[in-house]
Amino acid sequence: MPEMVRCTRCQASFSDGTIFCSVDGELLPSLGGALSLDETLAQRPGPPSGLSSPSTGEDPLIGTTIAGRLLILRRIGQGGMGTVYAAQHTGLGKEVAVKLLAERVAGDADFAARLRNEARHASAIADEHIVNIFDVGEAEGRTFVVMEFLSGQNLAERLLHGGPLPEQEVIAIGRQLAGTLHKAHQAGIVHRDIKPENVFLCPRPEGVFVKLLDFGISKALRGGEAFAPRLTHTGMIMGTPLYMSPEQARGDEELDPRIDIYALGVLLYECLTGQVPYCASNYLKVISLILAAGAPPPRMRRPDLPISALLERVVMKAIAADREARYPTMEALFADLEELEQIGEKPALPMERPWGFLLFGGVLLALLVMGLAAAVTSRREARSGAARAGGMARPQTTPVELPTSIAPPPMAQPPVPAVPGPPARPARRGTLHRPIRPAASGAVLPEEQAPNPFRPGPEGTGGKK
Repeated sequence: MPEMVRCTRCQASFSDGTIFCSVDGELLPSLGGALSLDETLAQRPGPPSGLSSPSTGEDPLIGTTIAGRLLILRRIGQGGMGTVYAAQHTGLGKEVAVKLLAERVAGDADFAARLRNEARHASAIADEHIVNIFDVGEAEGRTFVVMEFLSGQNLAERLLHGGPLPEQEVIAIGRQLAGTLHKAHQAGIVHRDIKPENVFLCPRPEGVFVKLLDFGISKALRGGEAFAPRLTHTGMIMGTPLYMSPEQARGDEELDPRIDIYALGVLLYECLTGQVPYCASNYLKVISLILAAGAPPPRMRRPDLPISALLERVVMKAIAADREARYPTMEALFADLEELEQIGEKPALPMERPWGFLLFGGVLLALLVMGLAAAVTSRREARSGAARAGGMARPQTTPVELPTSIAPPPMAQPPVPAVPGPPARPARRGTLHRPIRPAASGAVLPEEQAPNPFRPGPEGTGGKK
């Protein structure tokens, strides 16, 4: 069974002898059967014609001067397209970065055009987050670009050694990139290769400062073929598959700035989770996943991390498979990221999602029910106490005096019925209204014998005899 080499970034396996990873373009380690690009350069019989003699060191270009003004000091980066060196610009007297086209593609007109295209497009966008370009030239058929020298590390190295990034740092990186890409889109330029290797992090006292690199395969949406030479052939796919939109993966010819929105969303997804939405062992599997599968949300992919729901919503909208469902412009994505950065939302803890919200809602509902029950009970007790005290207490109201014009007429009082009293005794003529005392013997005295003060006496005066 042939020996295999594994890409240090995406972990895809390839047969020994393959120099570059077909998934992400990384230089593959060598097992000894075939030489890597570094070893190929190191074992050349001598420096190319027109270059100074190399000093001691593995790379023969170190210590040489190219184009009569660039002293190569050390190698600082390696990619599938070329190598980046730190150099001393003898004319400017400052340290610069020189991106030199790889020798194996030096004669390829498309690669040379890509490098020159990068310099033109980067210079056409006036933004502090794009690396400054100082010069473009050739040395013995190898195209080079002179750029500002940056201190720090690219985002791929940060993710490789540091894992997922804090949420506020992810928001800051995304906001800066979205603002820069919005300016690029306004200038009619689509980057088409947003990935961590092309994002450089410069440490600043106020926080991370982002520089966007490599406009090599960017395409101008306007400006004519002279400004944007055709760098792709029919059916050819450009860009890194891991950050490629579905329309790029299908090979659609009509592409717009939303492919950069998708790629930036994938980059933010990787910064939050430490993983890309779709990953496989080879190029074709990655493409098939992009076309067929739906990416799991970041909080589902990494439930152990404190990722806020708001940022997850922004990321998932940016990587929507249907480009009509994505952000319509990079400016809209920038606005949401800027708002999140200003809010400084504290991400929820993993255990608070989603059971924490349900528990909080249940406790709140229980307290509300208990409060209502206590209020009803208190009102019933008050009514019972008032009834025992002699009736329900009625609220005191102030009578309203109606105007005379609308006041109702006084109601006639019904006659009060007379209450019958005890029957009156018939009065006896000439007698007092008092009972007659009976005699001791019980016999009734005749009228002549009854004492009567009004009976006339013998003298006729009514006195006693």
